[in-house]
Amino acid sequence: MAEKRKNKKILLIVIALVVVIAGVVTAVFFIGENKKDKSDETETQTNWAEELANAGLMPKNTGVSENEEGLKVDFINVGQGDCALVRCNGKNMLIDSGEAEYYEVVRNCLVNNGVEKLDYVIVSHPHSDHMGGMSNLFEDFDIGKLIMPEIKDQKELKTDAYKSFSASIIENKISCIHPTVGDEFFLDDAKITILGPVKKDDEINNMSVVAMVEYGDKKFLFTGDAEKKEEKLLLESGADLDCDVLKVSHHGSKDSSDSEFIKAASPEIAVISVGKYNEYNHPNGVTLRSLYKEDVEVYRTDTDGTVSFYVEAEDKDIICVA
Repeated sequence: MAEKRKNKKILLIVIALVVVIAGVVTAVFFIGENKKDKSDETETQTNWAEELANAGLMPKNTGVSENEEGLKVDFINVGQGDCALVRCNGKNMLIDSGEAEYYEVVRNCLVNNGVEKLDYVIVSHPHSDHMGGMSNLFEDFDIGKLIMPEIKDQKELKTDAYKSFSASIIENKISCIHPTVGDEFFLDDAKITILGPVKKDDEINNMSVVAMVEYGDKKFLFTGDAEKKEEKLLLESGADLDCDVLKVSHHGSKDSSDSEFIKAASPEIAVISVGKYNEYNHPNGVTLRSLYKEDVEVYRTDTDGTVSFYVEAEDKDIICVA
């Protein structure tokens, strides 16, 4: 009987040793795989940086000091919405804010980049996925000028988000500008030119403010949610749409990004601000194919997160500063 107990004890010890060894082997395997995954991620980021560098642009995460002079553009990941932070030599502009639920993401991005004042805020159009967080923004930051289209008597504007937004403009005494085509604003050495809306439209998306941001010879085109109707008007207006980076309109919807518009813009890089697994199936395959057909490098906030660019400082006499 004692011999059986002894044998049973030895068996249990052997089993315990096997379990321990198996655990060690498993841990080593997963650590190795984890290192491999991180190596793959680093390789992807490096390739991404190289692609941007080939276009004369640099992503912010390539080690460039935040104190360097130049233009910095962050397409902030706010899910199924739009938001971009543009900074030039200590001057700051925010284009849209995403839904209210993403406000803390936007606020953290601004705070982490040392932004206390926004010299300009552009609301491309008053849909909640573009201005839902604005009322909070107006409370927390010093705002210079608000730029937005003049839209009146639209049923779509009778929402709680728009009512809160409108009330916040009044409460915080925000100075508002309704721009016209050709208006120019300056963010230190960066020039912002208003290209649209070309004319009034019953569809709010087609009243989107379209703005070109230029720094030296590099240009970023912001299109809000402009649909094909507004794109056609922009083409017919003779506007210079040529750009290096295109913020793809309406989250890559099939209702936007007409092939002729993409050809006219001829971007090296396109950024699509879009939510992961969104119910609209954005971006649409037709839009993606139109971009790929023109050999455009495409980045998406649903897969790439916040997409950031840094443009090195140019000679100051390239831009006529007002």
